[in-house]
Amino acid sequence: SMMGAAMKKKAEAPKRTTVRILHISDTHSLLTEEVIRKLPAADILIHTGDFTESGNLKEVQEFNKLLSGPLKAKYPHRVVVAGNHDLYHVGNNYKVLKDTLTGATHFLVHEQMVRVR
Repeated sequence: SMMGAAMKKKAEAPKRTTVRILHISDTHSLLTEEVIRKLPAADILIHTGDFTESGNLKEVQEFNKLLSGPLKAKYPHRVVVAGNHDLYHVGNNYKVLKDTLTGATHFLVHEQMVRVR
């Protein structure tokens, strides 16, 4: 009957999508391929700052190699938020960091917001 079909449809639970998020921070240039292998799987990696120790460009470039290589292979979305250590050398010139971190799918500073699709 129509009523039975309508009730059956209503009883079906809506399909849910699970999104796994891994949040890390304060790695201070200590993140290595060996450490990355031990990190749990996730759909989105969010690194909320201080990926460098002293904020020099070489450290930023080394972090970008990880973002572009082993982190990219493991995490489809890589959101990076600059921390105070990461800004020591660039100050408010965030563009330098953004342009260097080509392996990040999203780059934010402080209280910016981003939509990950």
